[in-house]
Amino acid sequence: DKFSWNYGQSSKLSAFSGRNGNWVDVEAGSPKEYKDDEFMVVNFYRFVFIENPEEEVSRHLSFMQGRDIHGRIYMNEQGINAQYSGPSKDALAYVEWVKSDQRFLDILVQITPALNGHAFPKLKLRYKPSLVQPYECAILLLDKVLLCR
Repeated sequence: DKFSWNYGQSSKLSAFSGRNGNWVDVEAGSPKEYKDDEFMVVNFYRFVFIENPEEEVSRHLSFMQGRDIHGRIYMNEQGINAQYSGPSKDALAYVEWVKSDQRFLDILVQITPALNGHAFPKLKLRYKPSLVQPYECAILLLDKVLLCR
C-alpha cells in the first residue's frame, strides 16, 4: 500500500544534502508517494487561539488511537507545537486530520525521512503552559518584522 500526499504548489529549488555533501535539485511541494512503512519525522507549529486546549488534547489523543506515532505534541491556549515520527501512513494521516480543522489549515509542515525508524521513544501529547521555551527563541515584533535570536 502507498499513501500519496499532494500538498501545496510545486517549485524547483536546490538543497544541500547532508548525506553526500552535494547540492541536489529537488521539487518542493510536489506530490510524492510514500510507502506505508516508510518512517518520517514531521514538524509543525501554529500560534492560534484554542479556547479549550484540554479538550483539544483529548480529541488528538482519540485520533492517535491505533496509530504508530512517537514524539512531542504540545497544546495550550496559544496553539500547537508538534515534532513526531512514524510510518508515513500514520504520520501523514495526522497532518491531514490536523489541517482539516480551519484553525490549522495553513500550517507549514516540515517532513524529513527517518532512516532508523522512530526518532522519539514514545508519544507525549499533552497540555503545556508554554509552547516555546524562552531560551529557545526570543521573538520581537518590530514594524511587522519577526526577529529570532
